[in-house]
Amino acid sequence: MKKQVTKTEQVRFGRPPRQCKRSAARWLPALVLLCTFCCAVPSFSQEQHLQYAINRNGKTVGNLSFEKSIAGTRTTYNIQSEVKVAVLLTVTVQAREQSVYDNDVLQSSSVVRHVNGRQKANKQIVNNGSGLTVSDDGQRKELKNFRVKYNTHCLYSLEPTHFGNVFSDNYQQFIPIEKVADHHYKITFPDGGSNDYFYENGVCKRVKVKSNLFDAEFVLL
Repeated sequence: MKKQVTKTEQVRFGRPPRQCKRSAARWLPALVLLCTFCCAVPSFSQEQHLQYAINRNGKTVGNLSFEKSIAGTRTTYNIQSEVKVAVLLTVTVQAREQSVYDNDVLQSSSVVRHVNGRQKANKQIVNNGSGLTVSDDGQRKELKNFRVKYNTHCLYSLEPTHFGNVFSDNYQQFIPIEKVADHHYKITFPDGGSNDYFYENGVCKRVKVKSNLFDAEFVLL
């Protein structure tokens, strides 16, 4: 006579009862959705933070904070800095800068600078599809056929290995990049000032700044 198998024996021999099958079927879509969400999260958003001390004559006179965030096809750079130096009189310079890229093309940027609490610069740039619309302290102009893929904000997190020039949001023009040595690049601005950038593993470790106001050095902390 053929032996009848009980439900307990079905579980023991690897054959779950119908209730287990129905329960698994009910939870399967939720598990698939959860796995899909968990796999997608790491690629959704990435952030990079860099902090620099601003030194002059062997003393720390300020700081610069750099942030790069990536969400999908959009990359945003934010830079905040504050410097306090004594040049005949005490001068405090505060700056906030931002640029936004989509699919590696600049969409907008801004540079706002205050000296001793008074606004000295407010530069806004917007990609209009055929070039750039520039607002410089309220005065507007068009830069036709300008397509920016690398501006001065990118210099902190990406060594310009494959770039021969960089777009300056402050001067609103492209500026040649001079390679001085391995991982050492120099940019000379229209007013005669210059920045020397030094890199390690693709990240800027140090910047030597020469300006009409004062010279300084940014050092990665």
